[in-house]
This record gives sequence, structure tokens and C-alpha cells, in this order.
Amino acid sequence: MKKRLVIYGIILVVVLIGLFAIYRGYNKEVDEPSFIVDTFLLKSSVDKGSSVTNTISIVNGENDLDFNVELVGLDKAFIGKTDMSISANGEDSFNINFNADETGIFSGKVIVKADGEEMVIPVIFEVKTKEIDYAPNLNPTLTYRDLIPGEYIIAEAAIFDLKNIGKKEVEVSYVILDLNGNTIIIESEKVIVEDKTSVSKSFKLPDNIALGPYVFGVILDDDGKVSTSSFIVNVSNEQDDFFSGQMFYIWAFFVFFIIILFFIILYSIYSRDKLLLELKEQNQKEMRRMVEILGERRKVYVGKEKIPAKRAMREKEFGKIQKEMTINLKEKQKQRIKIYKKLKGKLTKEQMLKQMHKWKSEGYDIGLLKKKLKMTKKEMTKYVKKWDKQGYNVKLLKKKM
Repeated sequence: MKKRLVIYGIILVVVLIGLFAIYRGYNKEVDEPSFIVDTFLLKSSVDKGSSVTNTISIVNGENDLDFNVELVGLDKAFIGKTDMSISANGEDSFNINFNADETGIFSGKVIVKADGEEMVIPVIFEVKTKEIDYAPNLNPTLTYRDLIPGEYIIAEAAIFDLKNIGKKEVEVSYVILDLNGNTIIIESEKVIVEDKTSVSKSFKLPDNIALGPYVFGVILDDDGKVSTSSFIVNVSNEQDDFFSGQMFYIWAFFVFFIIILFFIILYSIYSRDKLLLELKEQNQKEMRRMVEILGERRKVYVGKEKIPAKRAMREKEFGKIQKEMTINLKEKQKQRIKIYKKLKGKLTKEQMLKQMHKWKSEGYDIGLLKKKLKMTKKEMTKYVKKWDKQGYNVKLLKKKM
């Protein structure tokens, strides 16, 4: 028992060390930033001819820092203040103003810099006409994975008829914009819409497209009435690797846990009391032999009675005998297990094996068999010979016969 506790203790220590190493490795990739911003994507939809103002807040860390804010790629937008000093654990904010004097999708980014660090906030302004009859809605499937340079992608969108106009031809344009305000791809087509219409367009990304985030959008033009829809996609060298980056540590933890669990189960199986298992197996074999004998005796004890009423009585009586003998044998086997557990630790393994061999060689109580099943000496001799061949000690049984 003490040996088992020591082994379990060692396993627990190994598990804790492994978990600590995985935790350190996982968190090593995530450095605490000196500051944070409250916006990770700035996206606004505005009517043509109007303007919009958005506020972004900066929360400083433990040191006094000087901040610089830069707006890239949006000619029609400007920042209220570009430089600010924020004390430790302090907070400040700045505004981005955008004038919507033409329809379309406009992209850019805000770069917040301090203490050698910088945070990039993608910016999207969608400008539509005040009156629209149709509204496009992009299927966000492309946002669920990274895109690859040179890849063929399929853009899908649903177009909703807001005023039940019926069949009408409209122009749909698909665009990909970088965060510097440049148009990378624009493709247009005429489509017939009615009620809710699903459209799709397949096109190829440039082989030399730079890696990073892009704005993917659709612009619907209905005789000058313009509506839009867009989201952010990412372009990388290869598809997301499920075992890379921080996911590696999650998988490492999972595999490590499974391995440790496997060894615990394996140890538990092989560290069981083999002698006790052998004793239980021996008891099961003994019970099967008794059932075999009872089955044979039933044919004789019940089958020889020809009168139905007496046959039924013998059947009932035999059932009671079978139940009593089964209970007696089970009780005997329970006592053996109790004795075994008491002797374990007091006797050596060799002495325990000797005791088990003695139990195995005991055979059955011939008196009980003769009394309950009315077996003749000839019948008992048959079973004694059978047990003798199976290796049981039948000297005591031969004396009682």
C-alpha cells in the first residue's frame, strides 16, 4: 500500500511539473503590453453628405508614457489630437472625424505608439445613400480562416429587397482594400434581384499580395442608390496550423494529460493484487462446476418422476436445494476472501500461494451433495474421479465415501 502511494505521489508531481512547464510556455508568447486601447476594429456606416465622429480610449500601464497617434490611408478623415502624455494607470482619448462626401467603402488604420510599442486598429467607413431599396449582406465564411496569396476564393452575399420592388437589375461590385487605403481588387457584375437573392463571385488573389489584414466588401448600386457590406479578412503564407503558436501548448497539455492518464490506468491494472484476482477466478470456476453438477442431477432427480404433480413438487424442491447450495458456496467463497485479506501482509507470497492451492484442492462437501441430492455412492464416485483428474485433492472425499 505504501509503495502504491509513493508511485501515485511521483505521478502527481510529474503531472504538476508538466502543467507548470506548459503554462510557462503558453504564457511566454503573450507579453503584457504597456498600454491597451478600447477598440480593436473601428467600423462605421454613414449616409453620404454627413459626417461621423468616433472616440478611441487609451488606458496606460504602470509607467508614465508619451503617445503618438497616426492615421493612415483615409484622406477624408482626421484625428483631433495626435500627441498626448498619460500618467501611470491613467486614461485619455482621441477622436476620429470622417466626412462622407462620396459613396463606397473606405479603409485605413490608426497606429498608436508609445515606449517602442505600437497597436494597429483597422478602420472601415461605409458610405451609402440615404435612400436605398436593396441591402447586401456578405456571408462571413471568409473570416473563419486565413486566405493564401494566389488562392481562388468565392465571395457570397445575400441581397434583400427592402421595398418589395420585384425583379430588377442592379450592379454589384466586390472589392478588397488594404489598410493603406489602396484598392487591391475590384470586380463588378450585373445581377437580377427579386425578394431575397443570393449571389456569388469567384476570383483569384494576386500571387504577390502582401500578408496581413484586408477589408473585403460588396457595394450595390441601384441607379445611384448605393448600399454596402464589409468585414476584415486576413492573408497569410499558409492555412491556419492547428498545432502552431499557442494552440501547440493547448494540444501539448491535452496529449500530456492523456499519456499520464494512460500510465495511471496501466499501473492500476498491473498493480492490482494478482493473487486476489486469481482467487476470485478460482471461485468463479468452482461456481461453474457446481452449476454443472446441479444441472446433471436435476435431470435425474426431477426427470425420473413421471407423475406431473409429483414432478412439479420435485422441481420446486430442487429449486430450493439449488438456491441453498449456491448460497452456501458463495458464503464459503466470501469467507475465503476475508481470510485472504487478513493473512495478506502477515504471510509471504509463497505462503499465500500455498493457502490458495489448499483451497483449490478442497473440492466439495460430499455430505451436502449426498444429503440434498440423494446421490448414490456410485454417482459420487463418478464426480470424485472427475475432480481427481482435474487436479483436486480427493483423499478426504474418498474416506467419507
